[in-house]
Amino acid sequence: MRVLSGTAKAIAPACAALCLAAATEGAAFAQRGRELGSALRQEQMNRQAAEYERDHQNRDLDPAAAEAAKRKRTQATAAQVKHDFESLQTGYNRIALSLSKRAAGADDALPAVVAEVNKCATRLKSSLALPKPNEGEARTARPATPEAAAG
Repeated sequence: MRVLSGTAKAIAPACAALCLAAATEGAAFAQRGRELGSALRQEQMNRQAAEYERDHQNRDLDPAAAEAAKRKRTQATAAQVKHDFESLQTGYNRIALSLSKRAAGADDALPAVVAEVNKCATRLKSSLALPKPNEGEARTARPATPEAAAG
């Protein structure tokens, strides 16, 4: 083998150090890429949260938009209450017919009708502003009998 000259001996360690640095630079760059990606995702999430908060505050400041949203909710609630009252009336009619024809045979759909009436009554109770019952009054409502209505 040949003997390296003085300059080559001085360059060899620098070249080895450069090769070593280049080899480790790839791993460091990959790691920085992951850190950079997570930082970008975090920045995007923060930006989206700030935009949401800004839009939410703007909605609160705009009285026309708040009034429109309130009007929509009121209309939806009114439509639901109307549907519930109609369902209660239909259910009552089906139950009354079933009871009048009881001698002829039992109606298999009666439990489903009762469940629908209970569901509508519960929804009405929550959506209507009804007064709270007094402590002395009975908690269960009793249906009016024909004799009580006539008397």
